[in-house]
Amino acid sequence: MIIKICPHCKKEFIAEQMSRKYCSRDCYNKSQIGSVGYWRNHPRLQETKDKIAKTLTGRERILTESGRKIMIKKLSKSNNWNWKGGKTITKEGYVRIKRYRHPLADSNHYIFEHRIVMENFLRKNFPNSSNLITKNGKKFLNPKIDVHHIDKNKKNNKIDNLECVFRNKHIKIHDPLYYRWKKKTIFVN
Repeated sequence: MIIKICPHCKKEFIAEQMSRKYCSRDCYNKSQIGSVGYWRNHPRLQETKDKIAKTLTGRERILTESGRKIMIKKLSKSNNWNWKGGKTITKEGYVRIKRYRHPLADSNHYIFEHRIVMENFLRKNFPNSSNLITKNGKKFLNPKIDVHHIDKNKKNNKIDNLECVFRNKHIKIHDPLYYRWKKKTIFVN
């Protein structure tokens, strides 16, 4: 048995074990308030937490100067580790571009690149085209109009390779057998 002084309450106590530092569990708990444990500052653990935070939420954990508080800073666009320039390719092979203020973009703010290229071409060269509609004082490509890739390469979005067509003509171009079959529907009693 060893007589020690409790670092929290400064009272003398008899320690049965050499490793014991505090006179009671209560003093130990009170001494831990406001301190950061070893497991929180362990570098490998912090790296893992950062990787998980980035993977799951697209956010980066940043320690303040005190090292105690963890602030989360949202990374957007080019600051995000997963940013690919605002372009994605769909499973069908079309290129989509992120446009935040485009009224015809989907819920994730993406619109097909070939539609943007055709829209810009028509706006510049044929501002009074019937293929354009006006929304909020600005002209956009009519959603009823399809943009056909002439060489059937969905990633080739040059204006020379694109043409505006109505949906029924677009179906005829790509699948003439389907269109003929649809017209020859037979009703059996």
